Amino acid sequence: WAGPVILLVAFGALGQAWIGYEGRTVGSSSPILFYITLCMIYTPSAALIMSWRLSDSAKVWFTLYMSLALLATRFLQYPNLFAYHDELAHQGIAVSIDQTGHLFGPNSILPEAAYYPGMEIATTAIQHLTGLSLHTSGFVMLSMARIIMTLALIWIIQRITGSATAGCLTALIYAASQEYIFFNSQFSYASLALPLGFFCVYVFTRRAESANSLA
Repeated sequence: WAGPVILLVAFGALGQAWIGYEGRTVGSSSPILFYITLCMIYTPSAALIMSWRLSDSAKVWFTLYMSLALLATRFLQYPNLFAYHDELAHQGIAVSIDQTGHLFGPNSILPEAAYYPGMEIATTAIQHLTGLSLHTSGFVMLSMARIIMTLALIWIIQRITGSATAGCLTALIYAASQEYIFFNSQFSYASLALPLGFFCVYVFTRRAESANSLA
């Protein structure tokens, strides 16, 4: 069933792209189709990940595939620009860093955000290294953050339970939240801060276990 699930997820993302296009051009789209296409991404992936026939490594890969597909639905709504309030605030900071070469420039939309420019530094670095646009570089940065968050969450739970399936199930449950699909997919501070937080928890638990084993 791996092949059909991959295709269903891809068609779900394609449906989300169509919904985004309709919303941008017509001004409205079908909410029923929106949820159906989201279910096309989530439900088959969840069923396959929970199958006892799938190896642990394959479950992790499919969890990553599903999580990136959900991130792509956010990107496909506005494929060439940032549109939401927080995104515009952080875009302004990234543009300031790119144009001036200095950090902590003034930001009238969200002044406090200028003092925490880590995400913008990473995005402008990708932009200069690859020659991509700022928006595309932001999506690359968010994709890397999503991979880090998903893997860290799986590994944390796997270390607690000893089961990769439990880790993938935890990632699936978290992916069903509205915050994961919407807010944590924006070009915003939490989209990078949370993955780094999860990753730090994983690293600290590894270091603690190594210290205990040496003692």
